[in-house]
Amino acid sequence: MGTVLALVAKLPASLAQNRARLQMFVAWANVLLHRFEPMQAAVMPEWPSIPASFIAQTCPS
Repeated sequence: MGTVLALVAKLPASLAQNRARLQMFVAWANVLLHRFEPMQAAVMPEWPSIPASFIAQTCPS
């Protein structure tokens, strides 16, 4: 998971922050590393733009 975060960190910030799916991967990587504050920072700005179908696939109830 650290590798995912390192690769995302190499991307230009404007590119990485404007991709909802990429931010979801960043959030999951942070959760698996028990880093909950960075997870919230990754998900909350993009939450309204994440398609419901993607949320359903990623976070099954």
